[in-house]
Amino acid sequence: MVLALQVKTGNGLRIEGVLACCASGNVRNACVSDTEMCIGGTCQWKFCSLTPRTTLCVLFEISAQFVTQYQHADGRKRIRVTTTCRSWADMATQQPNIAYSFDQEAGAVAMARLASWRAASENDTPDALRWLDRTLIRLCQKFGEYVKDDPNSFRLSDKFSLFPQFMHILFMENVLESTTMIQPVLFSYSFSGPPEPVLLDTSSILPDRILLMDDYFHVLIYHGQTIATWKRMNYHEDPQYATFKQLLEAPVSDATAILQERWPMPRYIVTEYEGSQARFLLSKVNPSLTHNNPYASEGGAPVFTDDVSLQVFVEHLKKLASSSST
Repeated sequence: MVLALQVKTGNGLRIEGVLACCASGNVRNACVSDTEMCIGGTCQWKFCSLTPRTTLCVLFEISAQFVTQYQHADGRKRIRVTTTCRSWADMATQQPNIAYSFDQEAGAVAMARLASWRAASENDTPDALRWLDRTLIRLCQKFGEYVKDDPNSFRLSDKFSLFPQFMHILFMENVLESTTMIQPVLFSYSFSGPPEPVLLDTSSILPDRILLMDDYFHVLIYHGQTIATWKRMNYHEDPQYATFKQLLEAPVSDATAILQERWPMPRYIVTEYEGSQARFLLSKVNPSLTHNNPYASEGGAPVFTDDVSLQVFVEHLKKLASSSST
């Protein structure tokens, strides 16, 4: 089966390259820019597979039309054409319009792919991390609201508020492909109500909760100290505690649904308070409460780490973004 994507543009629009798992089709025409980014120098790319979950990051000098084609197993050639229509704005005069259209999740993924590409192609991971730092600071300087040299005055709009958090967690990740990998999803299960998303933070690790974490390559169920004790005492096997049994089964059902849809299949882990496999959860959460920095005063589990917390990271970012000397 042959799968290919061709990109067509109008006058004045040029293709710089693609960030995706593909190979160059080596088809060059007037649409191709002289400036190459990643897999560039062509207007056509070949793929080993295309699924409903496949996402491509195509870099343009402006914008365009996508022509995706493949040969079906029955021998017929299929083509799908997608034409984009976008409004354009001048950064010098229409910055608010550009800020309003910013997609911070897509931006984080694009940054991750670019950083991964730079680290792999230039064989210099530290330089890629410094590039991420500089890019984040420049973005905050451009779109943040602040008084020069006053970090306390720094504010980001809702369109940018999560971007520093994505970048902070990205710095600690070793695989850069999607927002789930950049910032794992964490759900809490309790007797007080239905499952709810919670902060990826040590404050969310409570004794009477069950946590379900999905970081794309791992799907983990964590039983808090109290839950683990009740389970060892086999309360879930007693009909009087049917609610407790349902609580234990709920995250298992949700995890099974994730495992059935995900490819490649992630590692499935069930662990508990002070369990050896709990390290997969503790390595992902923001260390707001550590062995030497009791940042949080209510609940949560301390993490033994020297990593910088999100709070410290954001405060330092504000200082750099608002500084007149940066």
